[in-house]
Amino acid sequence: MLSILLAFIFLLQSCVVYHKTAMSFDQAVAANKRMKVTTTDNKKYKFKRILKSDSTYYGLTLTRNQMVKVPLHTDKIQSIHPVNKEASIFLTIGVTLLSTFGLFALAWSTGDDKWGSPRNPVQSNPYQTNQY
Repeated sequence: MLSILLAFIFLLQSCVVYHKTAMSFDQAVAANKRMKVTTTDNKKYKFKRILKSDSTYYGLTLTRNQMVKVPLHTDKIQSIHPVNKEASIFLTIGVTLLSTFGLFALAWSTGDDKWGSPRNPVQSNPYQTNQY
């Protein structure tokens, strides 16, 4: 029972999906959302949001429980993709429900009903019949 509870808690962790269409730096600042930034050397970074201070853009990220501003060099950024909140919610719920259904189907297929009592108990006397 504890293993099923732990599996269910593990499955409730959220999935994050990003839009396929890229946006500009100014659009990313205005959107005030989580962003995935891809550099020209194909490295991917995820930021809580993107800020603009003076003429410099920064990506806000959480490091050791502190928000850190990482400077973004506009000439080295290939694309910026915002989070797709609807798809993220749908995917998280879908994966959780399907996995939970799969766990229950697996538990049911092992032959146990009501979490541990066998489906077809062996009678103590093989010649005894049930009379209903």
